[in-house]
Amino acid sequence: MKKHLQLFILFICSITNAQIKATITSSNDNTPIPYVNIWIENENVGATSNTDGFFEITADTTNKNIVFSALGFETLTIPVNEIKDKVILINSAEELDEVLLLKRKNKESLTIGEFKKRKVNSYYACGTTPWIFARYFPYYETYSKTPFLKHLDFITNTHYLQKKGKVNIRLYEVGENGYPGDYLFDENIIIDVDKGTNITTVNFNNLDIIFPKNGFFIAIEWLVIKDNYYEREIEITGKKEKYLMKGYNPSVGVIPMKTDEYSFLFKQGKWKKAWKNKGSLKRYKDKYSTLAMKLHLSN
Repeated sequence: MKKHLQLFILFICSITNAQIKATITSSNDNTPIPYVNIWIENENVGATSNTDGFFEITADTTNKNIVFSALGFETLTIPVNEIKDKVILINSAEELDEVLLLKRKNKESLTIGEFKKRKVNSYYACGTTPWIFARYFPYYETYSKTPFLKHLDFITNTHYLQKKGKVNIRLYEVGENGYPGDYLFDENIIIDVDKGTNITTVNFNNLDIIFPKNGFFIAIEWLVIKDNYYEREIEITGKKEKYLMKGYNPSVGVIPMKTDEYSFLFKQGKWKKAWKNKGSLKRYKDKYSTLAMKLHLSN
């Protein structure tokens, strides 16, 4: 009887947890969609599709949903047991807000979000799930003289033997609830990150994006892909066994803020406010971690 019970338990585990593999394609032309953000809804388990649109994730097949989020496509939430060999995302038909066309002069500039690299002492990493970390930039009338987004500087750090990493930059309008809403720019901005601790720059010059008058969000999306993966055995004091540390490059630098109005995280398939630091460094304790970003504007 005991033997039969063990076999029954193993059978149940095998049918409720499975390795889901599929390719994500566009509804327009059936082409693969790379760098899709994939989450098991309400769980801290996720993945990213590779350059061929392929992904794999271990999921409970009984009552779980999977959320698919990609720039330029409608967000899709479907039950795990409905996923076969292919997942089709519908191209977003929503038009971006009308943009006032101005001739760029690049004679005047303004920098907002100043920070000193040596004072950035804390970094965020995604671990093994594809977080998106967003910072809100409010609009002030003084920006009207330099309305164009010129470029962005932020701090990155790669781990161990990884030569480079990749991140995706997303730009969001402000939604009705004050959280990230529709896309301000609906294409991936994939940025290569060098090894070590560096200022990484994103050039917005060729996009001709004007600072929205109700503010906007700049977000960093971690890509859970092979190119970013690292692992290393580390020793733990008092234990013989070594711990295998796994994660995905890069880490990004954060600064402390007294308010949570600038910091938002996309995890478990939905946007959430950043939490207050408890046991962090003294300068960060009881503050909210906000992306260390320096945004440059021009006329």
